[in-house]
Amino acid sequence: MGINLLIVEGDKELMSVLSSYFHGEGFRVFVAPSDSAARKILTKKRIDVVLLGVITLRRRALALLRWIKRKRPLAQVILINTKDELPLSIEAMKLGAFDDFLLPLDLTSLAESVRAAWKAKKQERKDKTSFFERYSRIMVAATYAEVGEDEFAVQIASGTRCSNYASRRKGVPAHDRDHGQQGLSRDSKNIQEREETMEEIKVLLVDDEEDFVRTLAERIRLRDLNSDVALNGQEALRIVEDDIPDVMVLDLRMPGIDGIEVLRRVRKAYPE
Repeated sequence: MGINLLIVEGDKELMSVLSSYFHGEGFRVFVAPSDSAARKILTKKRIDVVLLGVITLRRRALALLRWIKRKRPLAQVILINTKDELPLSIEAMKLGAFDDFLLPLDLTSLAESVRAAWKAKKQERKDKTSFFERYSRIMVAATYAEVGEDEFAVQIASGTRCSNYASRRKGVPAHDRDHGQQGLSRDSKNIQEREETMEEIKVLLVDDEEDFVRTLAERIRLRDLNSDVALNGQEALRIVEDDIPDVMVLDLRMPGIDGIEVLRRVRKAYPE
């Protein structure tokens, strides 16, 4: 099944029992004895489900849960607790924990819940990808509408026609059009690979209309996508130097460094 499971548990004996059991069930198991160790693993590995022990971590478990929901929102979290700490479980469920199990554990039921959490994660990823595809299509259509190709824009927005950047972009030399087409194909491949290994897509929105771009950024965040905002081309290039985004949404017409120039500089600096 290929489920990556992280067990966060300060009790060494309980961690050993859980690790051995889930290894035997065919899971890829990672273990963390503390919240700090769990953060390091979650930063480096694609974790599908987290078994989070509340008994030793207590309120630090809630802090870790909040961190996971912010940094790895698709990772599902299942709590392991005791009846003496039920208030923590209730608070954790409000924060978005998938399930809650009390000691002594029924390992068969726990494994079923882990599999159910993994399926829920897959569905959330599918929903996110569907939204992202629709969003991308609308932004491409808006670009064509801005340069006066209304009929073509409507066809793209409705999904009845795919955009062909190499033949439709105006005012860009043939070599740059071809390079852009190759870049777009490469971007699609990179995004697909990124989805398989990372939890979040990073989107950089570049537009000189501040109200519009910040509203758009908030809507993107509601879909658990990371987004940064740049109000001009120079700011966009500074952001890219610090952290290369997976996707850039560029306003073509901006004072100073426009969208096309930003794209050319980014392609030159980061050809991969």
